[in-house]
Parts: sequence; C-alpha cells; structure tokens
Amino acid sequence: MFLKIGHRGAKGLEPENTLRSFSKAIDFRVDMIEFDVCLTKDKKVVVIHDDKLDRTTNGRGLVKEKNLKEIKKLYAGKKERIPTLEETLDLVAKRVKVNIELKGEETAESVSKIIDKYVKNKKWPLGYFFVSSFNYQELKDFKKFQPEVKLGIVAEDKKTDFLKAANQLRAFSINLPM
Repeated sequence: MFLKIGHRGAKGLEPENTLRSFSKAIDFRVDMIEFDVCLTKDKKVVVIHDDKLDRTTNGRGLVKEKNLKEIKKLYAGKKERIPTLEETLDLVAKRVKVNIELKGEETAESVSKIIDKYVKNKKWPLGYFFVSSFNYQELKDFKKFQPEVKLGIVAEDKKTDFLKAANQLRAFSINLPM
C-alpha cells in the first residue's frame, strides 16, 4: 500500500507549512500531510520547518526567541502567516491524517497535550496522528505521553543505527532522506 503524503503541504506550489499549502494538498487528495513544529518563546506550538525565521518568512532570528504575537505578524509568502498547530488541525478537520514532525526541543509534551485535546474534545481518532523526528529524545519523551501514537524516526546521518533506534522506540517507520 502506498500513501500520498503532502510534504509540508503542497510545498513547491504554495508557501510550505502554511494553511494555503495544506488546503492545496487536501485538494490533491493526499492521504496525509506532513508538517514541522517548533515552540515559540511563550511555549506555543507553531508550524514551521526551520528553527530560524529567515528562510521561509520575512522575519529574522530564532522561532524560540519570539512569542506567538511576534510570530503572527510575519508573512510566510503569498500573504500567509505561520499557523499554530491548532489552526492547522482545525483546517485539516479529520479529512486526512497528519504527520507532525517534532523539530524544536521540548515539543513532545506540548504536542501531546494538543493531540489529547483533539482526541477528547473534537473526536479525532488517535490513528489520524503520526509523530516523527530526528531528535530521538523528543520521540522518547513523546512516547511517555502518547504510547499509542505511531512514531517515525527521521534518518539524517549515516552513522546512526536506525534499525536499533527504531526497535528501541518501537517505531512504525524510518523516514529516509531524499
């Protein structure tokens, strides 16, 4: 079985990791959308790939050094703003599954709490969530909070024994670099 996954939404057609990009990916009938999350200075979960704002926005500096109010003033292309995890999940509205990649440090607990909220209050099936990261400690931490959510190891270097790490985490997948 093959899954059609919108990497950062419809990256290449719309500004990556934006609501516009996710909408376009859903229009293309993907099975899942992959996106990246980091924490702001005030511990809000925002959807952005890089830890720096420079490449994908009109801002400068580190995401973790800005509060959500500052982040929301920035543009990510085509008048799109950086969405929060909640805004992204509200847009997706259970139409596709989501692969949340934990990019920033200390994201595991915050993402877990948001998933809890969507499962309990918005009736999302737990199986609609998939969490991946290159940061194995974040995945270990996340597993403590959400042992039933499928995990994926993002392979970044050739020195790591990915099979061993996947077995230790009981990971669902190893996501290889392109």
